[in-house]
Amino acid sequence: MKCFVLAGGSSDRLWPLSRKNYPKQFMEIRDHRSMFQETILRNIPFCDEYVILANRRYESILRGQLRAFQRLNCSFLFEEQPVKTAFPITVALLRCKPEEEILIVSTDVILDGDYNGTVTDLKKIVAQDRVGVVGAAVMNKWDGYSYISYSGKDVTGFSSVRPEEGYYLWDCGIVAGRARVLLDALDDRYLLRCRRRMEMFNGVITREMATGMPPYALGQVLHPERASLIRARFRFHRIVDLKTFSDYKGKREQDSFSLKVLCRNTDVVNTEEDKAIVLNNVEDLIVVNTRDALYISKKESVADIKQITSLNYEKNPDIFDRSDVMYYTWGVRQVLYRTGGYKVNKVTVYPHKEIPTHAHTRHSATFSVVTGTAFITVNGEEKEVFLNQSVYVPIGGKHRVENRGELNLTLIETVLGVGIAMDDTVRSLDEVLVKLSPALRECIWGGVNLSKVLGKKLYGKKKVGESWELSTHPGGESVVADGKYAGKTLKQFIEIIGREKLGWKCQAFSEFPLLIKFIDAHRSLSIQVHPSDEYAFPHENEYGKNELWYVVDAKPDAYIYAGFNRNVTRSEVLRRIHDGSLEEVLQKIPVKAGQTYFLHTGMVHAIGAGCIICEIQQSSNVTYRLYDYDRKNERGEPRELHIEKALDVLNYKSSLREFVQRDRSEPYGNGTRTLLGDCKYFSASKYDAKGEISIAVDYSSFCAFVVLEGRGKVVAGDGVSVKTFKRGETFFGVAHKYVFRSKGKISLIAVTL
Repeated sequence: MKCFVLAGGSSDRLWPLSRKNYPKQFMEIRDHRSMFQETILRNIPFCDEYVILANRRYESILRGQLRAFQRLNCSFLFEEQPVKTAFPITVALLRCKPEEEILIVSTDVILDGDYNGTVTDLKKIVAQDRVGVVGAAVMNKWDGYSYISYSGKDVTGFSSVRPEEGYYLWDCGIVAGRARVLLDALDDRYLLRCRRRMEMFNGVITREMATGMPPYALGQVLHPERASLIRARFRFHRIVDLKTFSDYKGKREQDSFSLKVLCRNTDVVNTEEDKAIVLNNVEDLIVVNTRDALYISKKESVADIKQITSLNYEKNPDIFDRSDVMYYTWGVRQVLYRTGGYKVNKVTVYPHKEIPTHAHTRHSATFSVVTGTAFITVNGEEKEVFLNQSVYVPIGGKHRVENRGELNLTLIETVLGVGIAMDDTVRSLDEVLVKLSPALRECIWGGVNLSKVLGKKLYGKKKVGESWELSTHPGGESVVADGKYAGKTLKQFIEIIGREKLGWKCQAFSEFPLLIKFIDAHRSLSIQVHPSDEYAFPHENEYGKNELWYVVDAKPDAYIYAGFNRNVTRSEVLRRIHDGSLEEVLQKIPVKAGQTYFLHTGMVHAIGAGCIICEIQQSSNVTYRLYDYDRKNERGEPRELHIEKALDVLNYKSSLREFVQRDRSEPYGNGTRTLLGDCKYFSASKYDAKGEISIAVDYSSFCAFVVLEGRGKVVAGDGVSVKTFKRGETFFGVAHKYVFRSKGKISLIAVTL
């Protein structure tokens, strides 16, 4: 099964235990694990893939807590602003294959009992092409629970308030069914609105995409008559507010650090083991003590905390937002003590991770090693720091902390300076530009021309069809070729420097959005088509594929196919596939070096023999072949075709006007700049210069540089990165404010989002 894990929620009603940047689902609640981790854990026997649905602000926490699970097949669907559950669940379902079995679970619950038996009962309902929902016996009258009304075995309704009559159970937030069955069970009008919004979907539910969508919970759009009720075999406890948290934790655990005399109906939650809470002759109270806040309330008024937060947020937002534990891609920082002039942190760095180079404008810091061995670089000087040793970082000192070991590195960080509560971190980079080594892919139509023309090392391979220059796609990842990060994949490099170094434009994408490759069509490629995002997500769980072709080299008779030469129909295309006459209705275009072609999704196309092409595309490997000249693979079998899917996505209209060439070159420094093409996914420009050329990079997007001609040296970031270049090499520049400068004759393509 595929598991949708609902990990959103800001937890206002559980303050001060939870904060906006550290909500309740991520708090350690029992056995040193969070409710989120417990949710993952109990579903491992049933689910082979997880999709985490959450707000983007919690990405670092999610990735940090998921490190506890080895080799978990996991992806994310992030939203830019909080939305109710119906919309993200529907978006996730529209990305699934129709027959996939889906299990939807929430992360603000504690379950004790036979969960495995309950899921087994659910799977029986799924096999009957029904939607299964789980209800548990109502044990108390706590607010914040949802309910399932039923008659016999039939579900009659879902409600966020306790029904006044009839039979009802607590809604456990557990739903299962095949993807198509779940979609069919949704309100038709709501589903139609969601389908229309998918045109705007690029991997993240943006504010624009969510604007105007009703804030519905799943139960509000799910037809109850399509669902079958499963009674929970476990005890269900939802953590809604301080009352439900206190009820779950139990008196014995709470009272271990408190003293109560003549108290009635009074609960204490104390997170400070060295600070006693003493209560004398009080009743109907709940007391919550944390390091930076003490909350006392009548039990009947405990839900008012949400209003208290709202009314007082502007006066001191840190009290409600900030927690003492912060998750990062590299590890965890926990505040142990904070006062006006200094702060003590416990810092955990994950194996083979590093705190990227940065500096503090008002604070000095001292790092002391508690466990492991640290490699700490201060102002360019690296030190190997062992147990009980320390390193001092002065104000303004650029420093980086690395863990090269196999276990967590633990340090105590003591920060000194004024305004400790203020974040004065200035990010710095020791590499703003890296040279990449490609992933080579052998193909039936490939050859050795990438070596002859572009100087690529093919390592004895005779049929190299593609050189993936810039890629984090699992089909072939490019690797950093030089410098301190040499040997790391591009994906690993991005994890080290932090996703924010891809630029703010990239934050809308759940995965790295680009793939750049060189193609050697020693023989003609198959006649094929690529789907749009709207089709690819639900059918392939990948992005669609818009692509740009720049012709690097071409033999005198070289050509491409791009689009139809007249309007055609689905039935005609199908007939021509079977009788071998499909090429007769394709637009055949002679090509030569220096030409550019942009191919939108849905356009039939093929690269003819004798072309070497630089292809810039969305990061996707979804290709539907219509015709392959009856070729056989290395096992002597016909290559797979994808006719039905191809026919679903084809644009059957004539494309004769698609490729009217327009001269869009303009003077630029010592040369020219030519806009090759742009779309909402990327922009590509070609720069030609006989002397020095400068290209400005900023915080909006990373930049990829593909060298087409020339040999020399490039400098980026005021000398931070100095690289040699030659024809056929590709560089990746992080999103940062700097200038890319080349010295010597050069022709290159620069690509940004």
